[in-house]
Amino acid sequence: MNMVASMPGRHGAAATVGVLVAWDPLPVFRRLLALQISARRLGITSF
Repeated sequence: MNMVASMPGRHGAAATVGVLVAWDPLPVFRRLLALQISARRLGITSF
């Protein structure tokens, strides 16, 4: 867990998204869609 969380960039973001999805698995699609929209607003195009 610490190795994945300490890695910067996409791996850290993927780990954070994975933790959020595992924590609340019901609105997964809506949560991911909201994350994509917010990421586009912030100008992040990595995912």
